[in-house]
Amino acid sequence: MFEYTPLADAALAISVVSSLLYVVYYQLRAVTIQRALSKTVATGALVVAAWAGGVSLLYVGALILAVIGDYMKSLRTERSLGFAIAATVGMQVLLCFWFAQVLWIGIEAPLVAVVGILGIFGGGFVLIWPRLGARKSMMVSFAVTSIVMLTLGLGASPGRPELILGVIFYLLSLILIGFELVFFSDRYSFLRISGPIVWMLYYSGLILMMIGGAG
Repeated sequence: MFEYTPLADAALAISVVSSLLYVVYYQLRAVTIQRALSKTVATGALVVAAWAGGVSLLYVGALILAVIGDYMKSLRTERSLGFAIAATVGMQVLLCFWFAQVLWIGIEAPLVAVVGILGIFGGGFVLIWPRLGARKSMMVSFAVTSIVMLTLGLGASPGRPELILGVIFYLLSLILIGFELVFFSDRYSFLRISGPIVWMLYYSGLILMMIGGAG
């Protein structure tokens, strides 16, 4: 169970306020230090909350990589996006170890679960593949770690409803951001709608995995 200590509560409060500030005000604005800080403080404070709340150090490490990835994505350059993808791959690898070594129970109907994940995530990846250009080699490792992580998440979440909901939210954020980056990156009207949805799915997924995976 997640330990709601004074430090964990304070870190969660800072994280939620920063997240709301980012999604309501900064997300669709120009690149600034304030915008980057609002995003990275939201996930950075979760690092403190996870550590203070007694969550495995594997998840704490995954959140640290998430902070790096979020900061790099906030810079909005082609080079920083490459660093962000690499950090996210590292984050997902640590989540794989966390699910497999600390939380693993087993998957009910594993074939159905794996086929379902491959169908949902793999199908979306195939659709965006022709539009990836020079990112193709990097995105292969991202897709593989995503599929493995999501599969292991199903085997780690029986009896942990918050954890499975967090895994599902994270999956939905990956699918939506993939289509956003490839098909709608230059359509502001779409980004005004999809951007906040992607962030809230991703951010909520991190919090739910943290709370559901504690103890």
